[in-house]
Amino acid sequence: METLKVSQRFGYPAEDAHQDIIDLIHLPLRAVSTGELAPEALKAAMTHGITAYDAAYVALARRLSLLLVTADETLVRHLAGTLVDVRWLGKWPENALHHARIYKL
Repeated sequence: METLKVSQRFGYPAEDAHQDIIDLIHLPLRAVSTGELAPEALKAAMTHGITAYDAAYVALARRLSLLLVTADETLVRHLAGTLVDVRWLGKWPENALHHARIYKL
């Protein structure tokens, strides 16, 4: 599990990691098949010169009318000046999550 790796590698407290997992389980998430996103993702990949992996996230964000936040600066540069609302995590304000729109599925 990624949380366990972070806990072990960076000294993240085990209690906090455990609580993160509990919080994650309780989020109102819905799985979306990449097959459902394939037509939109293919178009995004070809239009913006990005990977299919990144394009799937772009397609999902557009389908749900949500902001795409990423740590991938290259992806942000590829999507600059497009209709995709993308932000680099490095410039994400610390209090933004408090004010972010929550999408309930």
